[in-house]
Amino acid sequence: MLFKNTVLMVCMFFPILSYAKSTKVGGDVLIPRSTTEKCQYYLVKSEHIKGNLRVIHKQVCPKNEYYSGVGFSITDINCKSKRYKSLGYGDDSISNINLYKTTKWTSLIAGSSKSDLVNFMCK
Repeated sequence: MLFKNTVLMVCMFFPILSYAKSTKVGGDVLIPRSTTEKCQYYLVKSEHIKGNLRVIHKQVCPKNEYYSGVGFSITDINCKSKRYKSLGYGDDSISNINLYKTTKWTSLIAGSSKSDLVNFMCK
């Protein structure tokens, strides 16, 4: 419960600082993909924290028996090193994001949604 409350507090004061060139859809910004897939990804919020970007982004995919169709992730991005750290994930709503207990900086994998997110945010 503490993690969800933390995410709610972060989200309430999370200004949108970075949009780059993209398409705005209902307040969220479509993140261009480098590959074709059934899901679309949107920037919801971003802010600068200690020299990094912290972003909340949304994944929208076709709904099926295993997936609700919408997921939210919170990610730290270091534009200088082009690395990211996944901080948490939740289905359906930002308020459902559960923060991970341990995280680590990760290198990009070309064509992945995280790679596209980092490249989009670090233009």
